[in-house]
Amino acid sequence: MEAFIQELRDYEEDEDLKLSEGTVLEPGRQEIRSIFGIHEISERFSRLTRDPRLLAMVEQLLGKGVYIHQSRINYKPGFKGKGFDWHSDFETWHSEDGMPRMRSLSCSIILTDNGEFNGPLMLIPDRTNTSCPASAAPRPTTTRSRLRARKLVCPTIPACAS
Repeated sequence: MEAFIQELRDYEEDEDLKLSEGTVLEPGRQEIRSIFGIHEISERFSRLTRDPRLLAMVEQLLGKGVYIHQSRINYKPGFKGKGFDWHSDFETWHSEDGMPRMRSLSCSIILTDNGEFNGPLMLIPDRTNTSCPASAAPRPTTTRSRLRARKLVCPTIPACAS
């Protein structure tokens, strides 16, 4: 685990990476918020995505023929940086990237200790098989540009309450 964490620390000092298309910085600061396509940048993370133990679990849930739609690292130290607004991954991927149906799996691998002040995620029970329509029509932007602007495709509250 320490090798993964050290690699991420090294990225924080990489000025070329900070300027790359796949990197999102914290608003108004030169600190990394997210790095997209981490499996394409890092051999270590690439090997992790192809680990037979992980693939077996994914294929058990989705069947054969799986692929990585998106990978990223989100830096989120406690008390630092901005949070990620509530959103629904599928609606974003569907409207911006053209993902045709909800045959997907989001997987988070937590590399650091987490507690009540830096917990990574809140899930809504029983929403794994239901689409919550977005509040706006698809827009010709990318997830990366939306993260930079801190605007995501968010389902409407009434759509998710039903």
